[in-house]
This record gives sequence, C-alpha cells and structure tokens, in this order.
Amino acid sequence: MRTIDDFPLPAGEDWEDLFTLFLSLDNHKKRPDKEWYAKVKVVLDKIGHEQYLDVTVNWLIAKCEQLQRNIKRLDEFLKKSWRFRLHEDFPLTQRMEKVLENQRPAWVDVVLGTEYYYTKENPLYLRDGYYYFYTLGGRIIRGTLHTNMILENEVLYDMMDVLMRLAPEVTMDILHIYRNRDAAFAVPRLMIVRDAIRHKTYRRAVDTAIAKFGDKTNKTSGAEAMKERFIPDMDFNNRHQLLVKDGSYAMGIDLMLAGPEIVLLENGVPAIKVPAAVKKELTERFKVFQKKHKEISAHYTLQKNRLEEIYRHNREWLYENWEPYYITHPFVGALGKQLIWEFVNGDQSTTAICRKGTFVNSVGEEVNWVEEPDTIVRLWHPAKATAAEIADWRNYCIQHKLKQPFRQAFREVYRLNDNHNNWSVDHFEGHVVKQRQYNALCKMRGWSTGDFRHEHTNIKLPAYKLTAYLCIADVWYDSLSNGDHLQVTGGVDFEGKGYSGNMEDIPPVILSEVLRDVDMIVSVSSIGNENKPVTEVMEKARTYYEDYTKRSLSPIGIVRRDILQLLLPHMVYSDRFRIDDQYVHVTGTLANYNIHIATGQATNVATGLGVHIAPSFSRNAGLFLPDEGDIMLTVILSKANFLAEDDLIADEHLLQRIKYTSHRS
Repeated sequence: MRTIDDFPLPAGEDWEDLFTLFLSLDNHKKRPDKEWYAKVKVVLDKIGHEQYLDVTVNWLIAKCEQLQRNIKRLDEFLKKSWRFRLHEDFPLTQRMEKVLENQRPAWVDVVLGTEYYYTKENPLYLRDGYYYFYTLGGRIIRGTLHTNMILENEVLYDMMDVLMRLAPEVTMDILHIYRNRDAAFAVPRLMIVRDAIRHKTYRRAVDTAIAKFGDKTNKTSGAEAMKERFIPDMDFNNRHQLLVKDGSYAMGIDLMLAGPEIVLLENGVPAIKVPAAVKKELTERFKVFQKKHKEISAHYTLQKNRLEEIYRHNREWLYENWEPYYITHPFVGALGKQLIWEFVNGDQSTTAICRKGTFVNSVGEEVNWVEEPDTIVRLWHPAKATAAEIADWRNYCIQHKLKQPFRQAFREVYRLNDNHNNWSVDHFEGHVVKQRQYNALCKMRGWSTGDFRHEHTNIKLPAYKLTAYLCIADVWYDSLSNGDHLQVTGGVDFEGKGYSGNMEDIPPVILSEVLRDVDMIVSVSSIGNENKPVTEVMEKARTYYEDYTKRSLSPIGIVRRDILQLLLPHMVYSDRFRIDDQYVHVTGTLANYNIHIATGQATNVATGLGVHIAPSFSRNAGLFLPDEGDIMLTVILSKANFLAEDDLIADEHLLQRIKYTSHRS
C-alpha cells in the first residue's frame, strides 16, 4: 500500500481521483465550491462511506497526535531559548532544525522559497500565508474535513473540534462546514471549542459564525444571544441537581450547594456519615454520570466565564426573555440565582437576587413587580451603585453565606479619582513588571500584547465601540534573572467612535472593568511581589522594589482589606488580629507579625525580617469566603492563622528563625 504524507492510500482509481481533488485545495483563503463537493460525493459513493471513514479517521487521529507533539516540542524549545535570544534572532540549533523538518517537507522550501517564523499560538504560520495549506498533509487534512459536509459523521465532527484547538489555521474551513448544520447542533459545539482556542482572531471568527445563526445585524449581541439559546441542560433537573438516591441519602452534583463538585447528601444537606453499604450502592449507580463529571466541570467554568463577560457586552433583556435562560434553566439557572440583577420597569427600579423561588432585595424584602414580562433586566455592577448599597449586598452575602460564581458584590470598583480611598488612575503608571508574566496575564484577560515592546497592549470593546490601551514606557534587559526582560508601565487610554479623550465620558461599568483588568495584570506581574534580597534586583529597579509596599492599595487591595475586616472577627484567633490601611497585624506567642495586604508577605515586627511560610489552604477549612476570585486573600488568611499559633510550629528551622529574630529585639 502506498502512503502520501503517512496516509495509507488504498489502491484503485477512485482513491486516486479523491486525492487529486484533495490536492487541489491549495489556497487557504478559498473554500471548495459546489462543483468540488459534487465530484467528491460521486467518488465517496464509489469508495463506500464506511471504508473511507475507516481509513481516514485513523489517519486523522495520528495526525492530531503528531501536531500535538510538534507544538509541545516547539514551545519547549522557545521557552528554553528565550533567555539567550536578547534582541537578536537566535540561530537554529539541531533540535530546532529537527522540529522544523518534521513539520515542513523539504519540497515546500523549493516551491515557496520564502521565510518562515513560528509563534506559540500558531506554530504553523508563514509570513506570506499558512504554509501548512501548501503541503501534502495540509491539503489532505482540508480535504478530509470538507468531506464531512457530505457525510455529516459524528466522529469527524469530533476530530474537527480537536483540530480547531491544535491547529487554528483550519478554523475557517471548519466554520464553513458547521454553517451547513442547524444552530441546535453547531452552536453548542462551537461554544465549547471557542474558549479552548488561544488565538483571538479565530475566537472572534467563531463568535461571528455563531452570530450568523441568529441576529446578523449585531455580531456581538447576536453571538451572545445564540450562545444562551443553545446551552445544554447536561441532564440536570429543574432544581439544578444531578443525583442518584437511596432513601434519605443521595450522591451527585448539586450546583446550588457545591457547584460542580460531587457530594453525598442526607435529607438534602451534606451528609456527615453515610452507611458503607449505601455509599457503595450510590457510587455504583452514579458511575453512569461520573464519566461526564469532567465535561460538567468544564461546562460550569465555561458558563461562569460567559456570565462574567456580560459586563463587556453591555447586555440587557426583557424579563420574559431573560428568565428561561438565567433562572429556570436546569444548568445556568444555578449560576443566575447566585447573582445580583438590576430591574427597571417604568419609574420602578431595584436590585434583587432570586432566593427560594422569589426575588429579594439587599435587606431581604420580597420584590414582586420585577417578574412582569416587560421589566428590563441587567447584570448588576457595583460601579453604578452607592457605597451604602454595595455595603448592604456585601453584608447580605456574608449573613446568608452566599458564595457567588464570580466576584460581584465584592467586585473591585474603579473610578477616576477616588479621594475616599486615596486612589487614582495614575496608580498604574511606573510599575516594573516581568515581561513574560505580564504577557501571559494579558492573554488570560483577553488583551492583545501587540509588538515586542508591548507598546500597544489593547483590548477591543465592540459593544461600547471603544478600544482600551495600556502603554509600556520602557523595557529593560535584566541580567540578574537569566535574561528575562522587565517593563515599566505607562498610562491607560481609550479611543473609539465619539470618544473625546476625556475618560469621564467612558461608561462607569466598562471603565471599571478595564481598570480592574489592568490592576490584576500589573499587580500580579510586578517585581514587588517577589521575596528576595534587594541585591538580587537589577539596579534600575531597586528603588521601585524597596518602595512597593509603601504604595497605597489599589482597589484590589482595598476590597481584600474590606473582606478581611468582615471575616477576621469570626475566626478562632480574632483577638490576635488587627487591620490598618495596608497590613494585617498578628500577635503571636513568640513574636508579632505584619502581613502586607497587597503582597501577602509576612515580616517580624521587631526586626523587619521576612518570615517565609508556605501557605496551606487547609488552614482555612470551614471558613466561609464570598467567592473564589482572590487567591491572595486565602494566602493571607492561611498565614494569619499559622502565625497566631506560632508556639505550635513544628518546623525547627522556621521556629529557630522566629525565636532568633525575637531575641535580637
């Protein structure tokens, strides 16, 4: 049997004809026309659909595995080589040559005669196009994918979804194929794949494709409207549960109670102890759903992120259209019932949350009028609320132990000049950040990092017709950290239709969301978070490094401090804790300590020396947290509990250090 690019080509003129059609797909900007599909259908009917799929699917699986290996090897090489690169292009080594040779047949160089370069998001990229489309393997992949326009085979659809994750350059071909299917089939699959695609251009292409199934006049709201219409219920009931029962006991997932985690219940509440025989029986019966647990967890995260992105999309609904998707839906309803919503009907307006089948405001009073069909509903944002209203909702969450799917009641609020908290937008200028970490955080938050110097870091906000920018004022090469680069942040700015250059004209919700992103990116990637001697910091950055903890807290730190003030009085050692503007002060038996609210760094008060503790989140077991949006908060609580009982420390090295520093004082 002959092979073409590892494809085991069976003998016969029909297969020859089919591959001739595959190899004609040499232009990545064009999709096959009706004549191409008609010819392929005739050939497939001659070969036989089952025989064709037997050969093709196995080859596609092997090809996906090869792509995955190549991408991983290339990523590892680039990571290891970066510190030697500096500002010049590094020479190809034998390892790199092998990777390129594995991905690119030698004849492509002869045919194209052009220069290639590779990136983490798209390692199959060519300056003049996508080289993979010109190779034999690329044409065969495109051909096999387009046969599914005719076959509509479930396994090939699964392979299409895998390829969109591994090689996003085939995205446009796959979207072309999905457009041939109805929305109920295509949209749920595209929603899942969309968040797994790292390249933003292709994510936007998926959004556009989803929108075309619905409202073609508004691509942004159209895509979001289609996403909410086709959210699967994942077999959950109308109480947002997926359970198997045995008398008063149950096992499974209760989204309202514990999110996507598997729980054991007795009479609807977490079971303290379950008879062994009952537990065994429940476990056996739940196995059929256990296989779906990973998929359910991924879907929960997907929907949680989609709901939080509503702030960027500026959505609103009529109540009658909103309720089926966000309250009564078997899956998403569990998330919607844990969020605060804004309701407006004529002269009436309020904020409320759905509890036990009815809507209540921040003081627990029922609000019945919100359920009128023509009531306008929006996701509540604290940037539009008064300080008193924010405080009421935060107290409500604490009192009712309401754990929200993402930070909302305790969401950081950013205003241009917040005199009360001694904060302004200039807070983000002049920070020294680690370039690679900054780059990764930007991508995580949906920002584009632009060119090498990241001078045009930006995020597009089509719902507001705006683009936000975070400037980089300077880039330094840090010889003390294996060739990493440091960046100095500049200012934040906007541009867009109707924007006059005055940030006061920016709607408060999107202004707050953009500045929140910037705060997270800058505060996490700042070198000020590192625990190392100042002598290990490059000389230009030492003043910033030493002064970092003296800076006033940003809204992230301010909200963290507010939550700590609410939680610490309820902790076992509450009498040993005190909070001021920037520190949690801990009174231990052996020494007194300060924990910085922004960085989580602990120091001995008497000496100013750091006390390095590995955080253990088990120390916070049983402590209610209003959301999971702040890892540093859990780190601070863990360290506070640990240092409050320093006389119980078993680590001899740490214990001797504390005793030594205390004795020196």
